[in-house]
Order: sequence, then structure tokens, then C-alpha cells
Amino acid sequence: EIYDYLFQLIESGQKEEVSIDQSWMKNLIDRIPKELLNESQYSMYVQPIHENDKVSFIINKMGPGMYRHFSRYLNLFQDYNMGGLKRYIEKQYQEFEKKNSVILMDINAIFGLNINVHTNVLKSEFTYPRSCPNVGVRQIRLNDIVVHRNLNDNLIGLYEKKSDKRIEIVPLGFLFSMIAPQMYSFLSLFSRANGVEYSFWSKVICEQKGKTNISILPRLSYKNIIIDRKTWCVKAGEFNNIDSMEDFFTNLDVLRHRGINNEVFVKASSVLDSFEEEYVVSDFEKWMTEVKNTKLRKPQYINFKSFFHQKAFIKIISQCEHNVMLQEVLPNINNTFCKGRRIMEFLIE
Repeated sequence: EIYDYLFQLIESGQKEEVSIDQSWMKNLIDRIPKELLNESQYSMYVQPIHENDKVSFIINKMGPGMYRHFSRYLNLFQDYNMGGLKRYIEKQYQEFEKKNSVILMDINAIFGLNINVHTNVLKSEFTYPRSCPNVGVRQIRLNDIVVHRNLNDNLIGLYEKKSDKRIEIVPLGFLFSMIAPQMYSFLSLFSRANGVEYSFWSKVICEQKGKTNISILPRLSYKNIIIDRKTWCVKAGEFNNIDSMEDFFTNLDVLRHRGINNEVFVKASSVLDSFEEEYVVSDFEKWMTEVKNTKLRKPQYINFKSFFHQKAFIKIISQCEHNVMLQEVLPNINNTFCKGRRIMEFLIE
């Protein structure tokens, strides 16, 4: 239903921007089961856009809730800032445990990945086999846990045998659960703090079976919130390898003919945004390789007026077997905010 509506917006003929109708959105939200709304915990990375005395916000990424990303960045703050923020987060966790009569439990597992190293802010943890327990943190072992179905809310959850309290998993590490070991993935299923990398336009491109081939998607907004940037879908084969200055100018012409700005965000893979089984089951090993390739699945800033940026762009798309998504750089030089600072991002939970 959602994507049928988005296809209607696309086919309306608006090339610059389409807006989601407020009444349509309200009707959709009213039909979402309350269990799903009650269980959601999430965060957002947003950038403000200031233009003609009007402020709007663009969503860059959806992230997990329960202060997972805030906790991740604790060790990047100056000492005098980190202490205050850490105490605030710890207090929020304690109040959450008391209010909901639950135990918040981290998964202590590094697996040799620096990305999973993080500041300890929870009082309880499940230490993964062959990992070292953190000093001063209460250990909950696998045989201390039981799976129950709560008759009040009809939800399956983990409970501690001794206290009969529900365990809320808050994996503060950043191991991608789909490529994690089985026990880590299983425990992560019981977390309300799992984020999702998602793009409406990426999925529209994947799901356009039987519909008109889409080469351009307008900016998608709701009120003063921009959900997706204006997007162009271009075949990777249209760009030349950068072997000469002639190739350099030829690639600039590809953008000019399509009305694309020289500054873009490039995304060469959209399979992570599609939930259709055929993208996973048909060749799972190939799918996982592409998912793990950061250069493909994360947007990369490219300025086509730079010879070296074009070289980097060609290297990225050399592994791409399908279309490349080029997205507008927004905020742009005309949308400056806060005394001309263009690159400013906020993490909101």
C-alpha cells in the first residue's frame, strides 16, 4: 500500500519534489497495531536546511534507540563533556529499568572488531563465550535466561529466572546482526533498539517490476521534513574510466545531459533496502559480500569537477553490476545554516 502510494506520487509528474499527504499519513498510522508503536525505539540523524527564513530538516539515516549511538560516541568527547553525558545516559537507563521493572543487558562481544568496542554504561551484560567480562558489571549467563510469552501484551521476551524480570537487550556494540555469530544474532532479536538502514527511493528502484523504468525520483517530503533526496538512477556503464582528460570531461557531460549537479552523493548498492527474498535467497553469499562492502552500500560524496574524486567514483562503480544512484547534495551552498556552517548534523532520539 505504501509503495503503491509512492508510485502514484512519482507518476504525478512533479520532477522536483513530492509531498506525502497528511490525511493519508494519519490514516496509515491509525491502522498500525498499537503493539508496534509501543515497542519502537529509534534515533535519527538529521541536518537543518535554512532557506528564505524557513527551516526544514532532512533525514540522513535512521538509527537504533535506547541511546545506542549516543553511547557509541562517548569516547570521542572531551573528558569534561563525556563525564556529564555518560552520567545522564546512565541515569536514563536506571530510570527506564525502574519504571518498566526490567533489566537492561548489553552483549559483551568484541570478536576482534574495533567497531564493537564501546564505553560501558549498563549495569548488566551477557558475556559472549571467549570474551572477557567487564570488571564491576553484573554478569547474566545463558542458563540464567528463559524465554516467556507475556499474556498481558502477547509478546515473547527474555526473562531472568532468579528475579522473573524481563530482560531488554541493548547491544551497544555495532556488529551488524545479519553477519554476526548465531547467538549474537538470536539475542539481538529481543532488542527494541535495533536500527535499520532504509531508503524509500532505493526500495522503489528495486521494486519497480512491471512499471515504467524509473530514471529520476523527486525529493520526497512530509511537512517540513525531507525523507529522501532527489535521486537519479544511471547505468554504471555510461561512465568512462578515467584514463585521460577526455574521459574526465565525458563524465561531466553525462551529468550535464541529465541535469545533475556536479556534487552528488553516490550509492552503488540498494540491495540492503529490499526485503524481497529473491535478492537474498538466490545467491546469499553474493548478497552478503555486497552488504559488507561499505563503499557500495553507504553514500559517498563525489565532486565530479575533481579529477581525483572521479577516480574514486570509478573505483566504487567498478564493482557495481546494476544502476548507480546519484542523490542531490542537500543542504547545498544556498542552504547555509548557523553563520554559514553547511556541514552540521544532529543525532536525535
